[in-house]
Parts: sequence; structure tokens; C-alpha cells
Amino acid sequence: MRNRVWMIAVWVVVTTLDAAGIGSYRGDAKSETPPGRNVPLPADRVVVDGHANLPDSVQPYEMFIPRRYLTKEFLLGKVEQAEDTAFVEISRRYTPYKLRLLKETYRAFIRMYEAARQDGIELKIISAARTYQAQSLHWNAKWKRLEKQEAFTSDLEKTRQILLYCSLPGISRHHWGTEIDLNSLEPSYFDTPTGEKVYAWLQQNAAQYGFYQPYTSRTSPNRATGFCEEKWHWSYRPLSAPFLVKYKELVTSDDIIGFTGDNTVKALDLDEWIDAVNPRLILPFPYGIPRVERPFSAGELLLPAVSPPKRIAP
Repeated sequence: MRNRVWMIAVWVVVTTLDAAGIGSYRGDAKSETPPGRNVPLPADRVVVDGHANLPDSVQPYEMFIPRRYLTKEFLLGKVEQAEDTAFVEISRRYTPYKLRLLKETYRAFIRMYEAARQDGIELKIISAARTYQAQSLHWNAKWKRLEKQEAFTSDLEKTRQILLYCSLPGISRHHWGTEIDLNSLEPSYFDTPTGEKVYAWLQQNAAQYGFYQPYTSRTSPNRATGFCEEKWHWSYRPLSAPFLVKYKELVTSDDIIGFTGDNTVKALDLDEWIDAVNPRLILPFPYGIPRVERPFSAGELLLPAVSPPKRIAP
């Protein structure tokens, strides 16, 4: 009986995808789809490597991501996020600010928000997707403020000081639309009774919705270097994990320019900050999209069509 129900469910999903104009693609030896699989493959998606040995329980959503998410311009935040239909404005129910996220990240956050609310936990997004330009303005403001407060022997020393908590433009994970900062950017908030409850809930439950804390404590694995601990920062792993692999393939220090102090970039080992994240957010290459413990509904497989990204003029 179970097998029959499962077969009917698969037929409904495939039929629905076909009705939406999404063709079915049969893998072969030269294709990106593992042989023997009949995988619904939207035209704007690319199947990521490493699925040949995955169990049948893997979610269909995990087998493809939009091709244009895997471009240098996108991963550097050099697209017009405000006009890009892949990004959506976050409802004021979830944030007091005008912010945007990738649609996939936003959907996952809403599910997490509702679950937290049922447990008496309030989650508010205070920072989300940022363009390269926005991060440059943020960085420049910190540089100017630091100049007035402290004396530094070199620009490199100043850059390293800012990098304790603030990312250089071009290496910020916030460019990707997969990152959210929750409730407060002050470490002291998470020492209050309310902050402790929020963080404890996230540690116990966020992974069920695909979210992981990138910058854990200094005593955690792979966290001896890089940014300081950020209890507020959570990353949507189903996209950010493969994004990180593609980012390292496409982006070099030559791309990290156009802001105050960019003369120091060549003297830095950027991997010290890029790679020093929670190991749960790092995948080897070839890579696959990691599993989310709570599967997506059939309706969420039908992600809306997205327009080509609009580049920001240099």
C-alpha cells in the first residue's frame, strides 16, 4: 500500500512539473544527471555533481539550483538585488527594516519563524542580503570611524581590526541572499535571559529548517581564525554550501577592490576568513546540496521563474 501511495505521489509531482513546462531529463553517461535517474530538470537549473550514490530518499529540490546563482557577479553581490526577481522583500512581520532575501531562503525562514513562535521565541531579521556596493559603504563607514578612535601603524593593521566582525566587500556571505542576522548584532544581547533562550532554540532547531551558524565560538572546529563568533548570523545551507564551493572556484583577490583600504587585500590570506566557518557549511568538490531534515512540499518544487540578473555598472 505504501509503495502504491508513493508511486501516485511521484506521478502527481512529475505531471505537475510537466504541466508547468518543466521537461523530464533522462541521465546518460555524459550528462550531469546520474545514470538511471529520471529527474525533473527546469531549464534554468544545473544539476550539481556528486549525486550518483545518494539514497532514493534525497529530495528532488536538492538536485538542482538556478544556474545564474553560480556566476561570479551573483556571488560577489554585483547584481541589482532590489530589481532582481530572485530576491524578495521581507515582510515587516519578520523585520523592522527594508531587507531582501533569496526566495528559497525566505521560505525556509518563514517555516522556522512559525515554529519558533509556537515555542514562545521571537525571531526578527535585522540584516539580510547585501550588494557589493552596500557592503563597501558599510566597510568605508567603519574605516572612517576607526580612524577617529584609534591610532594604527598601518592600513593593514586597521583592516585586520575591522575584519574581526565586518567583512570585506566581496567576501561577505551576505552577498548571496542566504544569510540572516537575527535579533541583535550585540554579543551582550545573547547573554541576557531572552537572548540565551533565542540562541538555545536556534542551536537545537535551526538545522531542521536548513540554517546553521557560520561563525561559532573560537573553540569550535575550524574556527581558530576568521571572524569572531556571531550568534546572530545564520546561513541557509542548501544554497550557501554549494555557493561557497563555486565562489572559491570563480573569485580571486583581484575581484576585491573599490573601497577604502583595498590596497591591503593582496597582503591578506582571504581564505583565513572565507574558509573559517562551521564545517557543516563546507562541502568538498565535486559537491551536492546537503539534506534538510524537514523536506520541502511538492508545491515548493515549482519555484517561480526568475529574470536574468541585472549587473551593477562598474
